[in-house]
Amino acid sequence: MKITAQKKEGTGLYTVTVDGVEVGLGDEKECTALAEELRENLDKVNLIYDSFVLCDWTEDVDSGAWETACGNIFELTEGTPLENGMEYCAYCGKKLREAKRRV
Repeated sequence: MKITAQKKEGTGLYTVTVDGVEVGLGDEKECTALAEELRENLDKVNLIYDSFVLCDWTEDVDSGAWETACGNIFELTEGTPLENGMEYCAYCGKKLREAKRRV
């Protein structure tokens, strides 16, 4: 999602747009603040959304086992879960996402 604050042509005003749709109009300071607030709220929404639909799997470098965000451990003989065609967590059913390896 693209959020911008820019000067509106032919006026002394600024506009805030979200994916090309105008959602705010005002002076530069107001519009810059609104755009920043929208970006911060979008980041929060994305984090909440991710926690409801994704299960992060993190490989333990020492053991090679994969620890799941839902509190389980899964072992593969070779490759990563995605390399083995796994798309969903075998335990909670959420979409599987490989997280950065833990050292």
